[in-house]
Amino acid sequence: MVITLSGEFDVESELDVELILEVASSAESVEVHLADVTFADSTLLNLLLRMADRFEVRLVGPLQRQPARLMELTGVLERFAVRGRGEERPR
Repeated sequence: MVITLSGEFDVESELDVELILEVASSAESVEVHLADVTFADSTLLNLLLRMADRFEVRLVGPLQRQPARLMELTGVLERFAVRGRGEERPR
């Protein structure tokens, strides 16, 4: 399954996160495209980690500066296969 995320992921996105998890629940693996995520907090990190508990997850970038920094600081990037990681776009 391929899921493309865009925009901002913060506490106001929690219902969206639950919907994404529900839609992906039947998948064996998920490819999550993150190039258009402009802001992320623990809401997005929680989504990615919850997905990783259920199935194989691959992240696809390039990651924008703020989400990339957040994922690096928290160690989340180390848990996933990431394509496009070295191509972060400045914004």
